Amino acid sequence: MLLPARNNQFEFFFSKTFIPQEIEERYMPYLTRIPGGMFGRCIDFVNYGVQGFNLQNTQFDVVEQYDRKTPYNRIYRSPYSPERLTSKEFTVTNQLYDGYVNYFLMLDLFHYYYSSANDKFIPGVPFLRIMDGYGYEIFTIEFKNVLFTSIDGLDFNFSSNTIDMKTFNCTFRAQEVEIKLAI
Repeated sequence: MLLPARNNQFEFFFSKTFIPQEIEERYMPYLTRIPGGMFGRCIDFVNYGVQGFNLQNTQFDVVEQYDRKTPYNRIYRSPYSPERLTSKEFTVTNQLYDGYVNYFLMLDLFHYYYSSANDKFIPGVPFLRIMDGYGYEIFTIEFKNVLFTSIDGLDFNFSSNTIDMKTFNCTFRAQEVEIKLAI
């Protein structure tokens, strides 16, 4: 019997070099105050907050040629390679923590990567690991030469004081996506 796919059978990790030392030093005093000493580095805190991952679709636009002599149109595939047709944009959904600390850490990272005169790719290779129903790794998707392209805004509102899980999205775009079969 085949098991249906479940939405929680993935792990996404930013590389250990994702957070520069100057930002790490700014946030470590807060992280050391978290009970239980759960996070030895800021990257552990960021990776712990990942709640979802959205990989964009692959598609191509049909080339259509009109033919006056017949009532039909001719359609063709796009001349581009499949690698060019695949969107290399992905969105990471993060849970908001008390004090919005992880949001402002990601906002600092966004500003850091765009404050330089050089085009700064995110260091290291973030990757997505997809597992089967038994926890065995099936695929690994590596994202190379990644740019941090957007971060959601925040919505502060006095009319709602219920405790629920709030999230924010960060969008990235890779220059290259490599899918590796791990079985």
